[in-house]
Amino acid sequence: MVEKYFSLFSAFFFCVLCSPCTTRNILFSGQSLFSGQSLTEGKYYVLTMQGDCNLVLYSGAAVWSSGTFRKGTNCRATLQSDGNFVVYSGSGVALWSSRTNIGRGNYVLVIQPDRNVVIYGRPLWSTRTKHP
Repeated sequence: MVEKYFSLFSAFFFCVLCSPCTTRNILFSGQSLFSGQSLTEGKYYVLTMQGDCNLVLYSGAAVWSSGTFRKGTNCRATLQSDGNFVVYSGSGVALWSSRTNIGRGNYVLVIQPDRNVVIYGRPLWSTRTKHP
């Protein structure tokens, strides 16, 4: 188990420090996805903050969503410094959250190559969409 986390973080830090690498599949504490922005993993997995305020994970078709369709305007999905991943309306109303606020720290949300979206600091939350 420890080896798995060490490998993940080693690969993550190598990619961050390596200029040819991009971090299109990672969101850090304090960062947000705004309407129309996405995170991608490879050619097949996309997490998109849609203009209709729904945060959706696509693998060709939608495989998971926050269920916030038409619940606001100018929405954003923010990974907070307490570990909570939250969809906010443009007026700042929380519409959905991962319910992972466990305390201040440095967290990272990653779309993994297995299609699962996970918040790390330690594994806190997941879409549970791991492709077999």
